[in-house]
Amino acid sequence: MTRHGISGGSLVCFGIGLVFALAVLLGVAVPGVGHAGMRKCEDHFLDADDDMRLRAAALKVLPKLAHLDEVGACRNPRSAYAWISTKRGTSIERVQQWYELTCSRKAQPWQCDPPEFKQLITVSLRAGDVTHQITLRFDQQTSLERAKLLAVRALTIYADPTARLPSCLSDDSKDEHWLTLHWQYRHPVESNPVHVSVSRNEKIDTVSLDDVSVDIGFPVAPEEPAAPSGPCWNEFVIVA
Repeated sequence: MTRHGISGGSLVCFGIGLVFALAVLLGVAVPGVGHAGMRKCEDHFLDADDDMRLRAAALKVLPKLAHLDEVGACRNPRSAYAWISTKRGTSIERVQQWYELTCSRKAQPWQCDPPEFKQLITVSLRAGDVTHQITLRFDQQTSLERAKLLAVRALTIYADPTARLPSCLSDDSKDEHWLTLHWQYRHPVESNPVHVSVSRNEKIDTVSLDDVSVDIGFPVAPEEPAAPSGPCWNEFVIVA
């Protein structure tokens, strides 16, 4: 049974509290840990020479017109890790745009991962009977209109207590387990603004409802043989 625009195939997983929920999204794991603040650090400062070498390494992998803005570090006796963001620009659609990247070293030199292009806008969107003020983050592969559409679809699915999604893991599975999980982990989206992130890999558009720790995946091309034929959800594993 589908309601309120549940279409095109969806894949839902839940993560609650201080544990990590790892869902299989057509063979792609949902990221669980994102920030260096989770790391054990002896110090959060670099000496002047080390900081200069870090910034030089970061600028080598960034576009030429990018300017560093925020630099955070995690230093230990034999290694260091850093996360960096560039100054933000604004598109003609009033979308804030910038790059983020991480760098690390054991001794020397610093090595930086490819930068990720970030976009953010605050918009007013109507999902079902509710209008939300939404802080919407989305990646370079996603257009603003696509991000808005997916945000509305994800919020509509999450807010519908009668939404029934069969398991993606078995053809004869029942949807009662989905309903149990949906009620057990469902919390009202009451923050203002609501925080939503949209990202794409080769097969899945993932919408993260950040305030309630819920990810909903929509197959990019549901007509492909490897994609779900209709709305479904996957089991998740709690890792202590």
